[in-house]
Amino acid sequence: MSPQHISNISSFLKSVDVTDMKHSTVASKDVTHLLWKSYAEAVCDRDISQNTQRIAVSNDPDVSIRRRYFTSTRNRFVFKRMLVKANLSDSPFTIATAAAVLSMTHKAVTTMVKECVDINAAAKVDVPKVAGDVSAGNFYQATDSLADEFLSTCCVAAYEKTEDVCRARDLFSEFVRFTQKRVPYLEEVANTQKVN
Repeated sequence: MSPQHISNISSFLKSVDVTDMKHSTVASKDVTHLLWKSYAEAVCDRDISQNTQRIAVSNDPDVSIRRRYFTSTRNRFVFKRMLVKANLSDSPFTIATAAAVLSMTHKAVTTMVKECVDINAAAKVDVPKVAGDVSAGNFYQATDSLADEFLSTCCVAAYEKTEDVCRARDLFSEFVRFTQKRVPYLEEVANTQKVN
C-alpha cells in the first residue's frame, strides 16, 4: 500500500468519533470502503508493474532467449508455470492436458513444447505405465535449470510485488473481522445503557 493510501486511512481514523454509536457505524462502513479501495489500488499497481516488467524483458536483447520467449505471450507465460509446477510437484503432463488447460489446439501446444525443448526449458519425461492406465502420449515438465531460474527470479519478484497487495488485503480483512465482532457488542452495550 502506498504511503498516500496509509496517510488517507490514518487521517480518516483520527477524525472518527467512536463514542457516537451511529457515527461509528457509518465510519466503519466508510473505513471498510476506503480499505477495499486501497486493496484494489494495490492490485492495480502490482498488475501494471508486472506488465511493464514483462514488456521490458521481452524487448531487451540482453535478456536470455528463454526469458524473452516466456514473456512474449500470455500463453507462453502460463505454459512456463505449468512446466515449472510439473517439475516441482513431479507430475509431468501431456500435450493434451496442456491444450485443455490453456484452451489451445494440440498443434499450438506441440509447437510450444518443441520450442521449449529447443531452448532447454522443457524435457520429455518417462512415466512408467500403470496397469489399467489409458493415458497415452509423451509427458513433459520443466528442466531443472528452468525450475531453478523460476525459483530464483520469478518467485522473488512475485513475492516483492505482491507484498503490498497482501498487506492491503490483511488490513481490510482484519478491520472487517474487528467490526463484525465489535459493532454488535457496542450496539448491545448501547441498548443496555438506554434501558438503565
